[in-house]
Amino acid sequence: MNPCKLFFTKGIALVGLLLSVALSWAATPTTLTPEQAFAQLQAGNAQFIKGRVLHLTAQSQPSVRINAGTNGQNPYAAILGCMDSRVPPEIIFDRGLNEIFSVRDGGNVLGDIEIGSLEYAVEHVGVPLIVILGHSKCGAVTSSVDYYLMNGNTPLTVPAPGYGYIGSLVNSLLPPINTRYNKGTHDRAPLIEESITENVTEVADSLYRKSTIIREYVEYGVPGTRPLQKVKIVTGKYDVVTGVVTWIPWNPPAIP
Repeated sequence: MNPCKLFFTKGIALVGLLLSVALSWAATPTTLTPEQAFAQLQAGNAQFIKGRVLHLTAQSQPSVRINAGTNGQNPYAAILGCMDSRVPPEIIFDRGLNEIFSVRDGGNVLGDIEIGSLEYAVEHVGVPLIVILGHSKCGAVTSSVDYYLMNGNTPLTVPAPGYGYIGSLVNSLLPPINTRYNKGTHDRAPLIEESITENVTEVADSLYRKSTIIREYVEYGVPGTRPLQKVKIVTGKYDVVTGVVTWIPWNPPAIP
């Protein structure tokens, strides 16, 4: 068959295949298990709290950069976190180059782009651990709580007067705020902090429900791994004052 005809007839499948091959070639999957990857983050946070980010320094040397740039990336954790300047994942977990696949936005919300980024991390880079990370005193959640207390659970039309496209962040954060408010938390300060925690849990739930790719890797494991290796999702909240990451219990929700 003529290559041009094949391309236009089965364009989507062909592009998908070529993209898959290219992305797979670019990465060398880590050999760490999800449990080992999680232990690395826990140990790194303990060092960060003490002010000893020695691993970060060691993993930022030219030799590490050259090796990763030459041989491909092999991170072992994908972290969906907030863009807040006080919460850079590599620093608070004392990690360096080629260790963390970082996805950040305002309020660590979940949309199609974030889901696609995490699917890429798992399917094409071989990341065994996904972290959904919120943090105390989150500005995005604070602004959204203030909007909620004035307007209730009414989404904004985006771009919204006075909010612009920030309204899309507010809309994404209204569900966890509404959940906590309906459970009896009506005062502003506790509503902010409880909504931060609720958002982390709801984002993890939503990721699991929406992404067939990630759900299958969590439930059934990554094809080709021996022994069969399942991807793990963990949730946490970082304290911007103490530096401590508190891990929040999370279990996959039921799928109808």
